[in-house]
Amino acid sequence: MDLDGDRDVADHLRHHLDGVRLKLLGDRIAVSEANFRTFFETVDDIILVGDTEGRVVYANEAACRRLGYARGDFVGMPIIELHPADKRDEAARILDAMFRRELDRCPLELGARDGSRVPVETRVWFGQWDGRPAIFGVSKDLSAEQAALQKFERLFHGNPAAMAVSSVPDHRFVDVNEAFLRVLGYERREVIGVRSPELRLFVDGRRWRGAVGELEAGGRVRNRELELRRKDGALIHGLFSGELIETQGRRFLLTVMVDVTETVTLREALE
Repeated sequence: MDLDGDRDVADHLRHHLDGVRLKLLGDRIAVSEANFRTFFETVDDIILVGDTEGRVVYANEAACRRLGYARGDFVGMPIIELHPADKRDEAARILDAMFRRELDRCPLELGARDGSRVPVETRVWFGQWDGRPAIFGVSKDLSAEQAALQKFERLFHGNPAAMAVSSVPDHRFVDVNEAFLRVLGYERREVIGVRSPELRLFVDGRRWRGAVGELEAGGRVRNRELELRRKDGALIHGLFSGELIETQGRRFLLTVMVDVTETVTLREALE
């Protein structure tokens, strides 16, 4: 028997199979990366890929469209230069922390080519791009959300009815409008971060808890009459409505109160 010949055939076959496996693996990686590139081009979020030196190696179509650069302009650009000039020192610190795996997101806005600012929230992860270590950043454009927030704030602070936003589940005041402060006689610093029971705001705590429970369970409450105590101790009557709202993964209670003290006093006199 030719054992040496058999071993040569076996070695040749093994090398051939290894080559086939490597080719299949390479084909699979190539297909996978092609799929990633196709996916990146179809999403509406800004996607940037950077190398270990913090320079851009790839930008998707959304990045070109929203930031106003041609695709070739991105390649080799330092990532921190995509932020407004007054934010670049902070951007550099955040990027260093990302490379140390201490942070995985960046709240800083991006700077468009025309000098405008694009509010975004960026999340990052690490992987391979063209066979080399890379950092991937996905930036969600918050322009529409910020416009809606600014509109809400104008309506909130300019509303003649007393309005408040409180956190869930601890029910601490996050924001109140000027009408709230005027009707109840408080200053903003006395209210923000405080719970209404600490202010002894509601005369009947059970009715207040019932209204809050209904609001949290059903998402809204309408025209619930409650008696309140002003800072100076005077009692007033308020007609409450509220909504359960959610923003950036957190839940809040938005409440509106119309002072109906005169109406209640007149009603009681008639009765």
